[in-house]
Amino acid sequence: MLFHFNSSWMPGGFAGVDVFFVISGYLMTGIIFSGIENNNFSIVKFYKSRAKRIIPALVFLVLFCYFIGFFILSPIKYLELARHALGSLTFISNFIYWREAGYFDTASHSKWLLHTWSLSVEWQFYIAYPLALTLLKRYFSLSKLKFIVIFAAFFSLLVSIIATMRSADASYYLLPTRAWEMLFGGVAYLYPVSLTNSAKKYTGMVGVFFIAISYVFISKDNLWPGYLAALPVFGAYLILISSQQDGFIAKNKLLQTIGKQSYSIYLWHWPIMVVLNVLEVKYSFEIIGVSLSLLTGAISYKFIESSNKWNLKAAVAAVLCIITIIIYLSNGASFRVDKAYRYSAMEMINFKYGGVGFEPNEFYKVGTGEIKYIFIGDSYGQQYSYGLSESNSGYLSYFDHGCFISKNITRYFNGIEDRQCSSVYEKIRNKIKQYPKASVIIASSWLYKGNHGYKSSAEFSPKLTDAAWEEIISKEIKELINDYGDDRTYYLIGRPQTDPSNAYDCLSKQGMIFAKKCINRTPEVSIKINEFLKGMADENNKLFYFDVNKSLCENELGCLVTDGRYPIYNDGSHISTFGSKLVSASFDKISELSKN
Repeated sequence: MLFHFNSSWMPGGFAGVDVFFVISGYLMTGIIFSGIENNNFSIVKFYKSRAKRIIPALVFLVLFCYFIGFFILSPIKYLELARHALGSLTFISNFIYWREAGYFDTASHSKWLLHTWSLSVEWQFYIAYPLALTLLKRYFSLSKLKFIVIFAAFFSLLVSIIATMRSADASYYLLPTRAWEMLFGGVAYLYPVSLTNSAKKYTGMVGVFFIAISYVFISKDNLWPGYLAALPVFGAYLILISSQQDGFIAKNKLLQTIGKQSYSIYLWHWPIMVVLNVLEVKYSFEIIGVSLSLLTGAISYKFIESSNKWNLKAAVAAVLCIITIIIYLSNGASFRVDKAYRYSAMEMINFKYGGVGFEPNEFYKVGTGEIKYIFIGDSYGQQYSYGLSESNSGYLSYFDHGCFISKNITRYFNGIEDRQCSSVYEKIRNKIKQYPKASVIIASSWLYKGNHGYKSSAEFSPKLTDAAWEEIISKEIKELINDYGDDRTYYLIGRPQTDPSNAYDCLSKQGMIFAKKCINRTPEVSIKINEFLKGMADENNKLFYFDVNKSLCENELGCLVTDGRYPIYNDGSHISTFGSKLVSASFDKISELSKN
């Protein structure tokens, strides 16, 4: 909670989930194994008790989100909320958020139920764990069953370490790379350690220390979970085996109260943060957010978690299902907005990213003609694919989001080289030989000095100047031209203007109670990296700079952010599908640059 409201307070506070997983695994293992040992374990009763513990508070939270969202969310966002709610209530939200974006992305702060990914992982563990143990008990003794838990814990840890280096987002969200954390809690239960009172005290202190340093010295810039997650997990393990029932933490009344209410506090804190952001609350944001989280958590615990009124809870759950269906059938409750802005499902496609429907890290063709261009880059290149799909020219495309495609430079995660990014340059080089006459178009963010470095070497110094980075870009483009063939023509696509007005969200709220009036244009601003790219092209007769902003900007009038009923951008910096069609129409004239 503290991390989410202000990450500078506790940069590694997200590791609190890892600690929770260990505790949860400890408790669940205790319930399951005690039942197995006494020959009275019931999977049905286990599932039912978990459902009673988790679902009611979650149902009431979703209803709250629906109520507040009705007044402040556009139909597009309201429909997204309903989809996310359905994922949360069916405990598959971790898969949904994994496919959408990273946990620490800016866009994540607009997803009301993002935090429920951990509940989905936990529930998936609750389903698989007792089922696997019950089946294995038929073939193995109790002692061997305990050993299997240890083996599974270390195997999952190994999978987590490898997967985190290869696909950090998948590793963050999915059960196979998180199971070891819960299994280590199980190990703590199955193999209690006999310690003297003095040893218990120091073991517990070491555990607290490990957790504390993970909260303070780890940050969202580190790959997670991976091997670094062993710090909070092992810390929690040490606290559990120390069994310090008489320690300050265990006996402190305030901490006991927070501990009892922690599930409800966790449930409510994230939507509260999202609402405060939507309402643009700036003053005392952290204090208001934390206070409201503790208050709503206490209320939720007292009147929902601790309540035995199951008929009422069942009725509320039924109402929730009906509301979810209504939101889906009404296209996000679109009756709240003016008729002119009640977008159909087909029209909503115009709000999506211009690269929607096209897979990154794969070669694909757009356009109807024979392949005339090889189009490469990152998400700032793929965003034109939707528009180019109707072009009379053929474009063979390859894009790796967040990667600067070059011979010597690659992306780094926490000092670890991104092998996918490193391999792209040669992959394209081998493919391009099949099209000796095709020109090459390069579109990129271009601003990668913070997380890129030389291959098989090291990241750049954080103090790398803009001028030094521009010199690196120049050198890499020259090497690319030399390698891919200097008998081709090369085009550089600069960065488009941005949309600080958030027009894509504004348009779809017109007519709602709290809607603001949308603007059509924003002032044109000079983009430094574009000026550099243009200057580089002026000095190389094989290189040409293509200014996509000419399609959007008209001197004193400024740059389009909306055109009629549709937004040019989908997230403030990337082009929407509508914008992609608008801008990409000018690509058919790109060859004229080399003729002038």
